[in-house]
This record gives sequence, C-alpha cells and structure tokens, in this order.
Amino acid sequence: MLVFGGNTHNDTAYSYGAKCYSADFLAYDVICNSWHTLHQPPNLYLDVARYGHTASLHDSKMYIIGGFNGKMLGSVLRYHPGE
Repeated sequence: MLVFGGNTHNDTAYSYGAKCYSADFLAYDVICNSWHTLHQPPNLYLDVARYGHTASLHDSKMYIIGGFNGKMLGSVLRYHPGE
C-alpha cells in the first residue's frame, strides 16, 4: 500500500491547533507488517504537502489529485516509485 501526505498535526493542549500538512511518501509492507519511507523526488516542491486528496495507481505511477494545505488545491501530481 502506498500513502502520500496527510494531516500530521497532533492536537494537544500545547499545539494550539497548529496544522502540519505532510509531503511524505510511505509504503506499508503487509508481509512484514511495517511502514517504510520512500525516496522523495529531488525536484519535489515544498507546497505539495496536503491532506484530503485522492490518489490512484496506473502503470506503476501514483497520481495525487486535489487536497487542502490551507487552501483548496486542484493540482495533479505524478509519482513513479523507483525513479
């Protein structure tokens, strides 16, 4: 399973509602029951961090569509693991 981004804030009494949007790529290995951080493309822009998006796989590529990072996003990102 591949996962991209998400809302990573931890609402505690000390966070004051701080929002942190992730741009991490993670893979879950169902056989080993473990998560692994995947290599991020070197040209990844910091503003791709988001949550509330959708993603699909096609021809070994992950397409990430829309989401929110403080504003609504309409962009489409393509990630090819291993490139």
